[in-house]
Amino acid sequence: MSLQELIKNRYSEDLTESNDIEELDLTGIATLPQLLPLDKEYMEGFEGISSLCMSHVGLNSLDNWPKLNSVYLLNLNRNKLRSGLWTIVKNMPHIAELELEYNQFASIDEFKELKELPNLVFLTLQGNPITTRPNYREELFNLLPNLKTIDNYDREGRDSLQELIEKEGDEGEMDERMTKLVDEVSSEDGRDETRTFDEIALDEPVSCS
Repeated sequence: MSLQELIKNRYSEDLTESNDIEELDLTGIATLPQLLPLDKEYMEGFEGISSLCMSHVGLNSLDNWPKLNSVYLLNLNRNKLRSGLWTIVKNMPHIAELELEYNQFASIDEFKELKELPNLVFLTLQGNPITTRPNYREELFNLLPNLKTIDNYDREGRDSLQELIEKEGDEGEMDERMTKLVDEVSSEDGRDETRTFDEIALDEPVSCS
């Protein structure tokens, strides 16, 4: 089954007016080591989406990545990526939030290309080999001066997510995105830290929505 058919089956709606869709969630939709040229062409039809999630699909390459200028949030968590971020820079130049948790990024050098994303302020890398470096956040902040948080920590080492939780807790209100992040953090805290990155990547997919 083609990616186009899989997307139509998931959304169970007429996608001929793809410009009306703001968020495209393809979490765990299939095993897709990389996109095909036909996949790229079809996905570029969603030129109005602001959020794209392709977590837990087994991506190990960003070849044939679609050009979508409107995307500001890209979730590629729980794949097998270790390089190729220049492709994202080239095809999604307005990204503000990039989620790459539980992939296989190990080198600071792989992130140099992200300097070309002027709007990028949030980056998540939890579960990548690079996070075993003692000062990986400091190195990345120095490399990418526009970043505000890495794995929810700011440049001063403050847990920005926890600060928001405490601030909003008294009012009993928290936006949907932060609720999702809290759930993810709580879930990660309960995992067996002795597992390998590949084992963690096989966990059941969690929807982006």
